[in-house]
Amino acid sequence: MSNQNEQSLNKVLAGKLFFIPDYQRPYAWEGQQLAELWEDLDLMGPAQHHYAGTLVLMRRPEDASTTSRGELLEPFDVVDGQQRLTTCFILLDRIRRRFEMLSDLDEDAVDKAADLRHTFGLLKVRKQSRPRLSLGSGLNDLWASQILMDDKISTGEYTDAEYRLLHAAQFFDARLDELLDGDGQPNLARLEDLLGRVRSGLRFLVYEVASSSEIGVIFETLNARGRPLSELEKIKNYLLFLIRHVKDGRQEALASLINTTWGRVFSNLSGSRIAGDDLARIHWLITQNPDSRSWHGSSSVKTLFSRSKFVPSSARLANSVDATSVAMAELHDELAEGVEKYVKTLGLAAGYLGEIQDAHPTLPDLTSHSSEVSNALAAFRRAGYPANFRPLIVAALMARPHDGEFLENLVRACEAYAARVFIIAQRRADAGRTQLHRMAFNLWTGVSTPTEILNQVAALTRTYANDDQVRAGLAVEERWYPRAGHKYFLYEYELKLTKGRSAVPAFETFTGKGNEAKTTEHILPQHPDWESSDWRQFTEEEHAALRHSLGNLVLTYDNSSYGRKAFAAKRGSPTETQSPCYARAPLAQEREVAVFADWTPSTISQRQKKLVEFALERWHVPPAAPDVIVAVEDLEDEIDSEEDES
Repeated sequence: MSNQNEQSLNKVLAGKLFFIPDYQRPYAWEGQQLAELWEDLDLMGPAQHHYAGTLVLMRRPEDASTTSRGELLEPFDVVDGQQRLTTCFILLDRIRRRFEMLSDLDEDAVDKAADLRHTFGLLKVRKQSRPRLSLGSGLNDLWASQILMDDKISTGEYTDAEYRLLHAAQFFDARLDELLDGDGQPNLARLEDLLGRVRSGLRFLVYEVASSSEIGVIFETLNARGRPLSELEKIKNYLLFLIRHVKDGRQEALASLINTTWGRVFSNLSGSRIAGDDLARIHWLITQNPDSRSWHGSSSVKTLFSRSKFVPSSARLANSVDATSVAMAELHDELAEGVEKYVKTLGLAAGYLGEIQDAHPTLPDLTSHSSEVSNALAAFRRAGYPANFRPLIVAALMARPHDGEFLENLVRACEAYAARVFIIAQRRADAGRTQLHRMAFNLWTGVSTPTEILNQVAALTRTYANDDQVRAGLAVEERWYPRAGHKYFLYEYELKLTKGRSAVPAFETFTGKGNEAKTTEHILPQHPDWESSDWRQFTEEEHAALRHSLGNLVLTYDNSSYGRKAFAAKRGSPTETQSPCYARAPLAQEREVAVFADWTPSTISQRQKKLVEFALERWHVPPAAPDVIVAVEDLEDEIDSEEDES
């Protein structure tokens, strides 16, 4: 890679002739991309800059060409960025045409049009006319004749790419018609303003490579350092752009707040699996709109702080009359206060999101129940499915940062939801997510009290997984071994048997890399030795139905020590010292199995009933009050539709 820097379009073009290689995809921009570019130019402001994207250029092997004006041009292939570069050339050609139309107003208009034609349109090279930018062979004839010139030759049916080129020209013609809506000198001034924004205001990050062998390196670099900006980074850049219009001394303070907050955000999330874009979405659901369909990344924030509202009209291409100074001051107040609130709450959300992901959260704001909250969060993380509940838990911390009792109860309610709804009842992973998001928003905005939120979570839990549905999900014939949640269930059962004593190893002992398969023991083996008298009590049908039952599973440190042994050998005795056995196992649930004299379909069912009783106690959810039931009645149709879809 020879060089890389940010350049204006004028600098990009200096001394270069451009070619779009045939292997590149043809022109693809449509109405949305064209409208976004026009809006960027409209709201850029005079003498301002706007990052327009990346260009990757590769020197072609042929010699440089000299134009009829004596300019030496080196040929380059456009390896990346051809869509935006081609679009800029189309717009500049339409501007050139408007200068020609305004030539009777100013003699300079003729010169500007000629300069644009030579700089961006058709050049004379070796006495032949050729485009400054040549498209692939399938598009170049139409490009030169109908886009850069006015030939109206019929080409029959247009290809999709040809149609998009013509549509782009028509699009910019329509925008220019709107901009130049009358006669006289103002039109010329607006056109010159637009020309300056395109040629000097748009900035490109330009990479030049010397050979094809460097292309892989450049794209690897783009993926690593020059990768597309994340939505969170786009939000930061947009807010920094927007506050430039706050002129009363608050600009620097707001810029410092934004930069400092983003630094803390990335620091808070650096050790977690939460991406910055996930944070931005969660923050939006809590503070702006709980409907997940309302979140469109940085575009949502751009709508919240609309440039068309806050950018002064004097900075617009149309250069209309500004609002009164009083009105603009009020808008600046609204913008400054809105941005400050958005940024501060985003920083809060990032800090709390990092805390609840931490294995050892500190939660310094809590005035009570710190250890209880920490234990509740640990169990919540073991249950899995955290994404469904993050907005609600973060909203609780943001709205009531000192209320440890409420936070503990909420986290335990969310864990019970995950255990009952997802792990036991096997509902879809997004079951109730919309309602949980709404609760987060209502808690933050004060629509719902903490007590109401706890009651609503409980009612929603019972809507998806009431006690009968929990019993059904724990029927003895249910296949639990393939479920990721079986280790969580058995681990919580171990804590119950030992009353949570510290002797119980960390959950990761059973779920960490390499331990997934060897830490779950099938008491009735998956592939038993049918010659053993212990297993002849099972028919093949009973074996198929019961081997993966939760009642037939226990956690262990290494099930390879048990293998296909008979139950009597696995069971052992408290005095036996020769080999591992249930009776002397370090885990209480293995020792509990040793109380059975033999292992039969009946004993599996007996143990299964005990596990059902444990589940209903461990993840108990009280019946909802009538008024809360009414509040979640509308969920039944949603549940039915979810089941129909699945």
